[in-house]
Amino acid sequence: MIKWFALSLVLVLMLIPVAGFAQSDVSGDITFLSWRYQEDDLQWQELMAAFNERYPDVNVTAVYSPDAEYEQKVATMMAGNIPLDVMWMKNPYAVAFGDRGLLEDLNPWVEQSGLDLTQYFQDGIHEPGPEWWEGKLYALNAVTMSYFYFFNKDLFDEAGIPYPTNDWTMEEYLEIADQLTDLDTHQYGTNVRPWYGSYFVPWIWAFGGDWYAEDYSKVLWDSPETIAAHQFIADLINEYQVAPTLDMQETVGIDFSIQRIAMFYSGSWDIGGTEREPSKWPFRWGAVLPPHGPEGQHPLVHTNAVSMSTRSQNKDAAWAFIEWFIGKEAQMIIADHGDFPAHIEAAEEAAFLHMEPQDRDVVFAAANEGSLYRLGTPANPAVARIWVNYRDRIFLGQLTAEEALTEAAQEANEALQRLHVPPRN
Repeated sequence: MIKWFALSLVLVLMLIPVAGFAQSDVSGDITFLSWRYQEDDLQWQELMAAFNERYPDVNVTAVYSPDAEYEQKVATMMAGNIPLDVMWMKNPYAVAFGDRGLLEDLNPWVEQSGLDLTQYFQDGIHEPGPEWWEGKLYALNAVTMSYFYFFNKDLFDEAGIPYPTNDWTMEEYLEIADQLTDLDTHQYGTNVRPWYGSYFVPWIWAFGGDWYAEDYSKVLWDSPETIAAHQFIADLINEYQVAPTLDMQETVGIDFSIQRIAMFYSGSWDIGGTEREPSKWPFRWGAVLPPHGPEGQHPLVHTNAVSMSTRSQNKDAAWAFIEWFIGKEAQMIIADHGDFPAHIEAAEEAAFLHMEPQDRDVVFAAANEGSLYRLGTPANPAVARIWVNYRDRIFLGQLTAEEALTEAAQEANEALQRLHVPPRN
């Protein structure tokens, strides 16, 4: 039986001793916290039914939390002694929660089970994923998210413009965006996302900059390259006028889905719904890697993962759920419902089969070749809040990127001095 709740309070620290390893005869109750699913989500219903068939003696209670309230939800459940066993996770949370003792180190569980991490995107392909901190593994990849540009083939055809290719440049991107912008009809060539890392970081890499120093001792926002990337993004809105303002996207509804944006930066998770009849996008569309900048092309990849709470009173059942959830059976179900499973074999066999082969290849190329979305410092949530305050002033044209990021970097580095503890190994 699945139950859904909504709660919110304050983050607390609670350390719970390590339990034993999962056994084949696990049983009892566990609670799974996630922002990912809704009660009527067919994917989730199918997943739970399959899990219950495999583990009939384990009862899972699913608890919903909006992403924006996730930290408060975790705190609420722990402060209120509400059961919490398995947690849906993204990497900024994994490091911050793990460093505070809220997440189990999964290394012993992985070793005991013989789980091969090289079977998964990101973990084990290039380097250990961003769920690692100080040698501890706080989450296991469940859903891969690669990032690229969707483009509306119908709008390109109507304008007589060739489709973009994976070797395109930043200058070509801007030229195409300009050709496909018609301010009189509120059609824009491209879009800008406010996302802290997954939109800005690939542009910053393309300009030759970075977000943090390698040891996370300081931010690099005030470097010429990072400033140039931010200014270019702001200019897409304010100078070139090829992208709608954030307000136009969020409140007026200027969006890819209604054919008002020709080239739309988003991630593989946005493909979900296009496999249905009718598709959520009632037009022909394709996918292309981000354009090359002065310092190359840098698609990005990161994860949604699953973690075990140190507070769990039934860690054997919690691990059974985690191991099953990232196993091929569950991952095939995830693929069937339009998501990008972390399990490589499941993804290759079942993910995005409705897409044109060349477009599907882009999704996988971004996952295989993309750089890790790594914001691995427990101080990252505080640093992110500082950047957001200045990002909006850049977008609104109140400050140049150089003015804003010079101030923002100083504040962020002061926060890092107070909050960041370098890895000890």
